[in-house]
Amino acid sequence: MKLKFKEFNSPKDNIEIAYSVHKTAFGNCVIGNYGDSITNLHFYSNGDKEKVLSVINKYWHNASVVEGKSKSKNFIDQLFSKLSNDKVGSINLLVKGTKFQISVWRALLKIKNGKVVTYSDIAQSIEKPNALRAVGTAVGANPIAYLIPCHRVIKKNGETGNYRWGTDVKIKMLTQEGVL
Repeated sequence: MKLKFKEFNSPKDNIEIAYSVHKTAFGNCVIGNYGDSITNLHFYSNGDKEKVLSVINKYWHNASVVEGKSKSKNFIDQLFSKLSNDKVGSINLLVKGTKFQISVWRALLKIKNGKVVTYSDIAQSIEKPNALRAVGTAVGANPIAYLIPCHRVIKKNGETGNYRWGTDVKIKMLTQEGVL
């Protein structure tokens, strides 16, 4: 799977983010898109869908977030299958964030499937070796879970650490990738 990473730099205030809900091996997820780009992918459990939608609304504060047939529906099942990830092809990711967040998210995209790195490794790779806390905050603010693989970042002592969408989800992802 090839990911095309783009930064959102539009002067438009009234864009529309379409979202849809899917069941995956890692639990329920909400996936949003703008045009042909994925803008958000968040996992949730039980009745937390509204909480996830509020996160998307806050992230895209000047957008209309509407339920609909997200363009991602055509490949969602393949996306979470270890065996078919190579068949998905190209996926566009559209993010907005600070220059620092963008640099961290770009670094996350370089982590290969089946590998893990530490927060310190990420800080070194973006040439900010003393910014561990800021790196952790940026990793946690990742708007496109799984595709921007923040789940592949672990603590220096080898513990998996927390995960915005639940430690159980992170462990399932790392197990599927053969890390655990």
